[in-house]
Amino acid sequence: MLSVPNTLPEIPIVLIDEERKDRILQDGYKPVVFANSGEEENFAAEWRRVADYLESRLTDYWVPGVGDGDFFLDRDWTADRFVCIEVTTQRMLQPRLLRVAHETVLAFDSDYCVDVCNDWVFFEHPAHPEGNAGPHFYIFVEKTRILAYSKSDEILRRFGIH
Repeated sequence: MLSVPNTLPEIPIVLIDEERKDRILQDGYKPVVFANSGEEENFAAEWRRVADYLESRLTDYWVPGVGDGDFFLDRDWTADRFVCIEVTTQRMLQPRLLRVAHETVLAFDSDYCVDVCNDWVFFEHPAHPEGNAGPHFYIFVEKTRILAYSKSDEILRRFGIH
């Protein structure tokens, strides 16, 4: 296991508002149009390689799984280059998570984005033990920048975003 520093990657971090966050989620990241089923199969295989790589890097520090784990990596791909990590525990709220996500997108030639967000049902927050009451966060980690949304300054600070 290579040790990943618990620091943010040295790329611009942009705070975004709820409207922009919603637009990004609705539009997807670098949507793909397939000319034939072979292209779709190739894309799906590539997307799975990115997801597998990301999960292998995450499991160096955290436990996959919902309930007894720290995160859930959504394996349902869509025709875009988003890979989503749903965070379920407080212990993942650290700069290292964003660095692992950034190192993952840099490891592939194709332009992917890792969407780091809280799981709306299982995310444990001391102020909201029932989970889905928030506060929610979405952090989009691209090759050249990080876009961050949350109504909670505390959560952004935990990630090292001020």
